Amino acid sequence: QRRSINKKTKSQIVVIKLNYISNFSDLDPLENDSSVQIKWVKPGEDLGRPDAVIIPGSKQTIKDLQKIHSSGLGDQLKEFAKSGGIIFGICGGLQMLGESLEDPLGLEHSSRTTNNKFKGLNLLHIKTTFESKKILSRKKATALWPSKSNITGFELHHGKTIATDINQIHPLCKERSLGWVDNSNKKLQVAGTYLHGIFENDVWRKDWLNQIRQHQGIELLKNTEEKIIK
Repeated sequence: QRRSINKKTKSQIVVIKLNYISNFSDLDPLENDSSVQIKWVKPGEDLGRPDAVIIPGSKQTIKDLQKIHSSGLGDQLKEFAKSGGIIFGICGGLQMLGESLEDPLGLEHSSRTTNNKFKGLNLLHIKTTFESKKILSRKKATALWPSKSNITGFELHHGKTIATDINQIHPLCKERSLGWVDNSNKKLQVAGTYLHGIFENDVWRKDWLNQIRQHQGIELLKNTEEKIIK
């Protein structure tokens, strides 16, 4: 008879339940992973003390970001990161982790502010500008972090994101526009990607989960899939 995994050997991952969350399916591989316990937290609720946090994609990134700021969740996320907490953003979640988001055409936000520039969470040295052209494409890429492996997924976004300080971050993939990882402070463990479906890549997912498990000081998962690199 197969023994069930003791709860103490699981990783608790908080997913921020955004008001305009998109692509719920991005989290399915984690929901179905027996080594993970998912907890959804809305802006206004206590973040708690999870092993990692995921900020998912959003249909209204700026509105969701403003809610995170105004509810106090933004401050909680910053404190979590500064204490060595692991944070990962997907698409809109990646954009929120940056220094700023600019929407000169009013695509994401209807009201006018100075230059339509909004403060991000300032946890990654990147900035995003929303442009009229929508990027929609399937991708095959080579991940460089947390280890080298082949990954697939798809992009679906208006924002164009660039690094603001290339000495403070490094690319998540060989194709540099697909994601970034903080490199400014050994304590900070913040990263993000534009690739939806990133967790469907078994090798990559287990590598990422093993970073969390190493941080927890618990046994690492065995990665039986072959890392095929061309």
